Amino acid sequence: MSINNPNLLHLSPSDDNYCRVIITIPFGSGHEPEEWLGLAHLLEHALFLGSHALLLGSHTLPEGLSKANSGSISELAAGELQGLMAQQGIRINASTRLEQSCYMIECLPDQLEEAFTRLCQLIYTPIFSAEQVISEISIIDGEYQAYCEHPAQQLLNLMQTQAHPEHSFYRFLAGNRASLGHDDPELLKQLNLCFQQGYLQQTASLYIEHPEGSDFEPQSKVLYEQLEAIRQHAIREHSEQSKQSLTPNHQALSDQDKPASPPLFCGQQTFLSVTDQPVIQWIWPVSNPSINELLLTFGTPDQLAKALQIPGEHSLSLAMQWQQQAALLVETSIPESADTLKKIQVHAQEQLELLQKSMRQGCDALIADADNIEELAEDTASQPKRPALLRATETAIQYHYAALFSSFIWETKTGRKEIQTEAIKALLNALDQPPAVTLISHPGLGQLKLDQAGLDYQSTAFFPTRYLAANLLAPAGSEGHASKMLTQQLAYPKTTSLMPFRAVMQKLAKTKLTQDQHEICFHHTTPRNHAAVLWRDIASLNLGNYPESQSAEDLCSELYPRFYQKLRIEQRIGYIVQVMPFPLEQADKANEKKQGIAFLIQSATHSGKQLLQILNNELETVSTTNADKSTCNNS
Repeated sequence: MSINNPNLLHLSPSDDNYCRVIITIPFGSGHEPEEWLGLAHLLEHALFLGSHALLLGSHTLPEGLSKANSGSISELAAGELQGLMAQQGIRINASTRLEQSCYMIECLPDQLEEAFTRLCQLIYTPIFSAEQVISEISIIDGEYQAYCEHPAQQLLNLMQTQAHPEHSFYRFLAGNRASLGHDDPELLKQLNLCFQQGYLQQTASLYIEHPEGSDFEPQSKVLYEQLEAIRQHAIREHSEQSKQSLTPNHQALSDQDKPASPPLFCGQQTFLSVTDQPVIQWIWPVSNPSINELLLTFGTPDQLAKALQIPGEHSLSLAMQWQQQAALLVETSIPESADTLKKIQVHAQEQLELLQKSMRQGCDALIADADNIEELAEDTASQPKRPALLRATETAIQYHYAALFSSFIWETKTGRKEIQTEAIKALLNALDQPPAVTLISHPGLGQLKLDQAGLDYQSTAFFPTRYLAANLLAPAGSEGHASKMLTQQLAYPKTTSLMPFRAVMQKLAKTKLTQDQHEICFHHTTPRNHAAVLWRDIASLNLGNYPESQSAEDLCSELYPRFYQKLRIEQRIGYIVQVMPFPLEQADKANEKKQGIAFLIQSATHSGKQLLQILNNELETVSTTNADKSTCNNS
């Protein structure tokens, strides 16, 4: 078997000893039926709820695969794969985007072959148990509830509400109980159809990071051929079902002749938003497929920001949003000295002028020195701030776009330099226009007495966020209640809004143990979400048949599958369940840490105190069970 499109496979050296593999499926939230918003997200979750056994005969897999993968791969129950991976120290995750769904693993080179086969099994041989899938809606809803209190998500949702109504970016992507729980039989039917048409009938791309210095190309080609062989085998298994037609919203991303998407935004607007995050955001749409080449060249938003000479207090993101469109978003914080709406508006205008001037100069400099863009990209490289697997996933998506559109772009261009220059000019053209959307977010805006001016905040339908069009307020200097609001003092937030699980882990990280302290617990509650963390030192765990000499890492690899299976899969108490090594400083011993394990859970249905009790109960059950096993073994 040969690779039809060599651009679908990309290799890159990693800066450590790990391999990272990302399989990108060209099916995302933008392709799901209008009546089932969040279905692509649920489909991603459903793939982790059990997989059929995978027969690995010569008719299925290409030659060259090791004997370790001959025969068959056993069936996996819901949550079992996560447990298997955790026991081997392998990270596995997935994410659903607007246009893609990504499945990823991070492992050592000698673990790659088996882990990769298991990942393919997860993607292409799901069981889709009706009971498990319907129950998973509660987890989807829990995640939704969590992000309802997340300022970044609230601002993103507000940005989405200002998009063109016919653009997929406008839609609710996450899903919740209301969007998915209204007709179970039809939901299961649509889930299967989306899997058949969106996953089985679409060609995935494969991105692999591998330790530098190793000749990984031959093995990578075998892995890609294995991926395709398993997909083709799954197509044969679903051949009759695949003949059914999907709700017409889904189209293959690779079809170049399909209708162009509508513009991302219509006109220019400024909004005031009430969230816990005091920031200003500007967004410009950039409709040019060459933008992706610029993203590939510079690798990270930080590198591109440096090249564009963006002031250091601003952060930049540039991402493809749909087909051949991109969105450039720049954010800056609001200083505490800007303590009235009038001062905030003045600050926003000053920063926008500075930003546009700097970025234009940066673009002009790049065009003038187009021959050295590659060298500049290397010079601006810095230590990545994001986790390696997340960074690799973003890069994989960029190469996925390149695989789909590179031939389309290169048909009319003579080389990479010309494509890069065209992308920079597209940025310049965008920056010659006012931002499509400006968001001014500040918690103090909630204190404004809008009713006295005959005004009221609107609220987004999802991830509830109060907002107001800025042009509804009277300009500075005018009379009346509206002008008074411009000079009203606004309280600046003294604390940062955190997800409950981050809040409890932050408290735990700051803790210093007193003498003979063996257990610590924290819980945190918000209107929609609750989290708890229970910390125990290893000596006090009393886990029966586990050797006392066992490391925290090995203990976690043994304990995590049990806690995850019980609390996440079977009882569906928490949608975040973690068991992790967590050493803590000792107050009476400088620079010394006591080894311990943190048990973490976040839930939308149980209070923080209840979650602590659940963790204690489960730990007690583990201790009792292991003690009984140890007694039996001794007898």
